[in-house]
Amino acid sequence: MKSTVWFVASLFPVIALTISSPLVRGGEVICEDKAPTVLDCSPSPWKFEISLPAWAAWTEGTISSDDVSASGSYGFDEAIDDLDYAPVALAMAVKHCRVGYRFEFSKMSVSPGRTFEDRRFLDSVVVETEQTRVNQHILFDVIQNDCLTVSLGGGIRYFGMDSTLRVVSAGGRFGFVRSSEVDLWDAVFAGEARYCLSDKAFLRVLGDYGGTDSDSTWQVIAGGGYYINPCVYLSLDYRQLEQQFSGPRATVDLIYKGPQMGLNMVF
Repeated sequence: MKSTVWFVASLFPVIALTISSPLVRGGEVICEDKAPTVLDCSPSPWKFEISLPAWAAWTEGTISSDDVSASGSYGFDEAIDDLDYAPVALAMAVKHCRVGYRFEFSKMSVSPGRTFEDRRFLDSVVVETEQTRVNQHILFDVIQNDCLTVSLGGGIRYFGMDSTLRVVSAGGRFGFVRSSEVDLWDAVFAGEARYCLSDKAFLRVLGDYGGTDSDSTWQVIAGGGYYINPCVYLSLDYRQLEQQFSGPRATVDLIYKGPQMGLNMVF
C-alpha cells in the first residue's frame, strides 16, 4: 500500500510538467483556445474561500480495542440512519499571491443499530464511535499560468476517535465492553493541480501522504467545479482517505471513500 501511495504522490510533478509543456513556448505562456483563468471577486492579492462540503462516504476496515476486533463495511445510508447527531463539516482557505493555507474540520458520532463481524470471536460486535478530523495544508504554487496551477507543500492531519465495542453473546445479551481512545497527529506531504477548462469550469486533483503517530495516512480528492458567478462555485469530487494505526491498546485501519459535493464562496 505504501509503495502505491508514494507512486501516486510522485506523479504530481510529472503530470504538472506533462500538461504544462505544450502551454509554454520560449518562456511565454500560451493557452490556445482557452479562456482566461476563473473570474475572481477582487483584484487583491488576497483571496479567501469558505466551503460547506457534504461527503457521502462509504467506510470499511477494522477497529480493535484490547482483545476485541470489529471488521466490516458501513454504507453512507447506514451512517445516516445511525447518526447520534448531524456531522459537522467546514473548510476554509486563505491565499496570498502564490502561497495558500487550507483548513478543514469535521466531526460525527455514530451508534449503529447493527453488528459487525469479529473474526477472533464467534460473537458479533456493536461499535459506537465518535470521530474528529482536522486537515491543515500550506501550499506554494510552483507552476502558475492562465490554464494551470500546480502547488506543492505539506501540513498536519489530526484524527481523533473514541470507540466502544460491545461483544454480543449468543443469547443476545451483551457479554462485555471494550473502549479505546486515540489522538493521532500526522505530518503529511501535499500536492494539488488545477486546470481551467473555461472561465467557469475547472478540473482538480489534491492528494497527501504521511504519518507520525499513525503508521500511515493518505487521501486523494479528484473532480472539478463550476462557477455560478464570480464569487460562488459548486464542486463535485471523488474522495478517498485511509488511516492506519497500530498501538498497544487499539488498532485502526479504516478507509473512507465516496463522492463529495460542496458549496464554495470566494471573496
